[in-house]
Amino acid sequence: MSTHEVYFQALTLLEKTNRLSFELIRERALPPAASTNEIRSEDVREVLSAALGRIRTIQQVLGVGRDPVLPPPAPQGTETDLFMGILHTNRQVNLLLDRRYSPSDVFWQVTVAVSFADAILAQDPSSGPPPAAPEFQAGKRPADVFGRLVACYALVHRIGDRLGLHMLELTVTPVGEYEIFPSDVYDIASLLVSELTYIHQHLPEAPPPQTVYRYGGKFPSDVFQRAGILLRQLLLILAR
Repeated sequence: MSTHEVYFQALTLLEKTNRLSFELIRERALPPAASTNEIRSEDVREVLSAALGRIRTIQQVLGVGRDPVLPPPAPQGTETDLFMGILHTNRQVNLLLDRRYSPSDVFWQVTVAVSFADAILAQDPSSGPPPAAPEFQAGKRPADVFGRLVACYALVHRIGDRLGLHMLELTVTPVGEYEIFPSDVYDIASLLVSELTYIHQHLPEAPPPQTVYRYGGKFPSDVFQRAGILLRQLLLILAR
């Protein structure tokens, strides 16, 4: 587990608390400025403080709830503990939203990952054109997309190992043991973006990724197809 993985999950939490804040009190918080150097624990703390600030502002404006009684810091806590805690909180915040995270949100996040993979491939002129999209398959569910993104993460982990980068060892409970929501798929897509960003930062010859804009009206089958492009890109990167 690395600090950058915790940082990107913290950014996802801030994004979700911002959405909740806008729904309830029509206010948002600007995310803290990203560090231009290696991400530090202080950067994570700043993002988490901003997310907590959103929740406290909602409570004050609506006049509900009380400030949480925070336990004393656990000296034995690890970055993995913090990561899992943020992941759990992300899921809880999503349950409070009127407009919960949808396949369209996941499609955008996966497209960001595709953009980073394109940039990584572009550092090698012999890579050829980007891979074509696989055949569209109707009737896919969030669990199908989740499984394909887990497969993508396994390839990203191998790419990181090849570059000597320490990356999260992802352990996933079998999909059949719990229901998968688009928010869960969004979280793993965010993790993929964080890892590909990390890899891209360690490849100085890679061009910057293309800007990605949000799309509307997407369904799990659309995301599954887009994740298939990412899977093909990652296989090309590994084959170089």
